[in-house]
Amino acid sequence: MRQQCKIAFRNLIHRCKSITTRPLCCGAGLLERAMDLLCNLDEEERSNLRSALDKIDADKEKKLYEIESAAPPTAGQLYSIFFVNAVPFIAFGFLDNFIMIMAGEYIEYYLGHFITLSTMAAAGLGNTISDILGITMATYVENGCQILGLKQPKLTPAQFELKSSKRSSSYGRVVGITVGCLLGMCPLWFMEEKTNKEDVDD
Repeated sequence: MRQQCKIAFRNLIHRCKSITTRPLCCGAGLLERAMDLLCNLDEEERSNLRSALDKIDADKEKKLYEIESAAPPTAGQLYSIFFVNAVPFIAFGFLDNFIMIMAGEYIEYYLGHFITLSTMAAAGLGNTISDILGITMATYVENGCQILGLKQPKLTPAQFELKSSKRSSSYGRVVGITVGCLLGMCPLWFMEEKTNKEDVDD
């Protein structure tokens, strides 16, 4: 294959010199010379040219996935990876805890009159509902992130596989889910207030 590439390129250079001597002053001139060159190639030369170009493209594609040769992301790119992963998980954490607490409270309050339910059982059922709704609303969360303009930085696949990129992604998700879950516990403030008020009235 390497020998065929050399022969193809040697023939192309020879034909470039022999076809025309027009100056390469603009893109149109380059395009015309390229068309003249391709029209004067025979089938074997075109096949060799296609093989050489395919090999070049394959080598370029391969380099995109070679982690050893990947340049490390900049601090700004790592921050962007962190932020892009953190924001959706803030929403997921908030919805998960908020829905679980509200659903668990209603289950314990209403179903508790008919069947005996412990607080943990009600929390488990509330978590089930929360997970179901979380899966349903995942699409809306992703659409919201797109509306906000959250996009991954322009990195090669190999750069995304680097330890620094994976670490930023993991830290972003951990911080996002933690903040979201803490925010999702806000119904507990009203429940505590309601409980304290009932105790005072009694």
